[in-house]
Amino acid sequence: MSRVPECSILIISYNTSDLTVACLNSLREQENISNSEIIVFDNASSDDSESKIRALFPEVRLIASKTNLGFARANNEAARLATGRRLLLLNPDTVTLPGSLKTLLEFADQNPSCGIWGGRTIDEHGVPNPSCRGDMTVWSLFCYSVGLTHIFPRTRLFNPESIHLWSSVDAPLDVAVVVGCYLLIDRVLWDRLKGFDPEFFMYGEEVDLCLRARSLGALPRVTPKSVIIHYGAASETSNEQKLIKLFRGKCSLMRKHWTTLNARLGQYLLVLASGIRATAEAFRDSHRLTKHSTSKSRAWTVVFRQRQKWRTGW
Repeated sequence: MSRVPECSILIISYNTSDLTVACLNSLREQENISNSEIIVFDNASSDDSESKIRALFPEVRLIASKTNLGFARANNEAARLATGRRLLLLNPDTVTLPGSLKTLLEFADQNPSCGIWGGRTIDEHGVPNPSCRGDMTVWSLFCYSVGLTHIFPRTRLFNPESIHLWSSVDAPLDVAVVVGCYLLIDRVLWDRLKGFDPEFFMYGEEVDLCLRARSLGALPRVTPKSVIIHYGAASETSNEQKLIKLFRGKCSLMRKHWTTLNARLGQYLLVLASGIRATAEAFRDSHRLTKHSTSKSRAWTVVFRQRQKWRTGW
């Protein structure tokens, strides 16, 4: 009789062939990986992801979707096939450093009542990037919209969501949200929550998951001893499209979890945020020494012009 895997590692790929291969190679080097299963759900990639994964990683269970289901629904489908007692949601643009997975699983065993666990994520230069977040509130959106978050990024008062900037995280820390790039969850809790809300195509789904989990008594917690590299936004084709998806996710969260009044106020604050930044872009471009502005420099202008598209959420 085969043992139930300690962990099912779920990776959702979309046109990230080389990064996915690097991610899977790093998992091969992990300790105790033999008692885990790896499931890769490919979201109808147009690159050579499917052929590379099949050829290089026969031990991986690959699900090749004919359509792009988005991050939430793809994870739900992968989880439906998983058999582990815990699920690790892992982005394809990550590299697990030696011992990181073993450390995270041990941390979960030592803190079983938490239900959701995470670690530290760093970029390729070793600089911490978000692996956990504080709650989004009207105050946090106001600070972001008017620029206080940018001016005082390392203060909890004006940047309450970005825990990784104002907290040293040198000891285990209870958090509001564990970011979905590196999130470990008990299978029983995942099933109680029915996984991700499929309304969220991409961005915001892990915030919604943690909010619902906390309402059931879960206490998301991260450990600084489990460290991975996270490159970030590898599947995005443009900065403005990423921002639009981010804002759609935020608006869906507000609509689902906030009062009607606060959700309306939050939408206006995001419109204000994009309007201020679009105005700054226009001012900057009008004073450029060159006459050519890049598509990246016009990203906020595009976001502001398409505000009717994202302010209703997904």
